[in-house]
Amino acid sequence: MRAEFVSGNSQVSTGAAGETQLAISGVSKHFGGVRAVEGVSLSVRRGELVSVIGPNGAGKTSLLNMISGFYRPDTGSITFEGKDITGARPSHVAMLGIARTFQNIALFSGMTVLDNIMLGRHVRMKARGVVLLRLLGSRAKEEVAHRARVEELIEFLELEDLRKQPTSGLAYGLRKRVELGRALALDPTVLLLDEPMGG
Repeated sequence: MRAEFVSGNSQVSTGAAGETQLAISGVSKHFGGVRAVEGVSLSVRRGELVSVIGPNGAGKTSLLNMISGFYRPDTGSITFEGKDITGARPSHVAMLGIARTFQNIALFSGMTVLDNIMLGRHVRMKARGVVLLRLLGSRAKEEVAHRARVEELIEFLELEDLRKQPTSGLAYGLRKRVELGRALALDPTVLLLDEPMGG
């Protein structure tokens, strides 16, 4: 079975409208004899919403995994903002401005809602990671700015009353919302949502 690609214009734009931001050309991924993705090509223009629609097993998650660097394509290429990111590490892809959510929620269950979303800021921090919360001086000022952005997202996602709750005790739909918050905390230019309506 094959996935379908549906696109439409959105109101969000961070650069020249209509300019190709993400280009996928002939990518394939095989796992042994299973052809998860076969010769997929698509492009996403700046400010455009694109949906990949298909039944279970059509290769949607595998495609997102290749874009975000979790899988290396067997064939084809992926270009973002004119740079070849084919096979780039996930951390490099995130630093370039591509964030994602996962089909199976990938939160740190022992950490709070606030801390999980704060981790989404890690590529924007000069001192990486939550250790920044304990530092003083100029780095503390940086942490305050990052924390303010995270608080905006918590308010936007209506998670204010849950900010200090461990994510392990949250309902599935709320955990999906926290994961979305963590992806948005990166302030991405491209946001990949895997099964966004689940939960």
